[in-house]
Amino acid sequence: RALRLHFVMTDNPSLSDEVIDRYEHMYSGVFYQRYILGQWVLADGIVYDNFNKDEMVSNPNQQPSRYYVSVDYGTQNPTVFLLWGKCGSVWYCLKEYYYDGRHSSRQKTDDEYARDFSQFVGDIRCEVIVDPSAASFIAKLRERRYRVIKADNDVLNGIRETQTAMNSGEIKFTPGLTNLFKEFASYVWDDKASQKGEDKVVKAHDHAMDAMRYFVMQVIKRRNAAHTFKNTSKYF
Repeated sequence: RALRLHFVMTDNPSLSDEVIDRYEHMYSGVFYQRYILGQWVLADGIVYDNFNKDEMVSNPNQQPSRYYVSVDYGTQNPTVFLLWGKCGSVWYCLKEYYYDGRHSSRQKTDDEYARDFSQFVGDIRCEVIVDPSAASFIAKLRERRYRVIKADNDVLNGIRETQTAMNSGEIKFTPGLTNLFKEFASYVWDDKASQKGEDKVVKAHDHAMDAMRYFVMQVIKRRNAAHTFKNTSKYF
């Protein structure tokens, strides 16, 4: 004998229509089904099923005022640099660096990657967000006087925050990001893990996806959290 009670977000009488509408546009895919529709569904299929090239890919109409580079570093796996520029209220992914030693003639050293990084950013002044496990590469970047921030590697929260940033228009992408766009189409949830009730992604075709997630968690999420705190602190 069991009593099943199913609630959806609109059942909450304390939420205004404006808040409900905002939340409905924040989430997509499995997170929309869970948080908005109240359905505890399995995560399956493409992770970023909300990616819409027509709406999310364009060139900025002004010069960026600030820059970050997010890095997913690999020894045997590909190494990815993504350059982000702030144009008004939107962060654009402007260009990518993608090197896969397995499919190239040889693997590169930390010094070679650091040199490639310097060529990639040129004279741009930027902060660098790097997976904290890439200790040796972080050391090389700091030797070159780059300000390095260790990334938040929370995968599930990172995916949710990235989907939200895409849906809200806080991040967009310029044309020509070949490898990032390929990964959007091939980055999938792990079916075997789903059958066990776990949310996991397949660890393949995920290097640009990881670099994107590092940026969102460090820049977009923290900015939104600070804005929320500022707006609510006046009530206390």
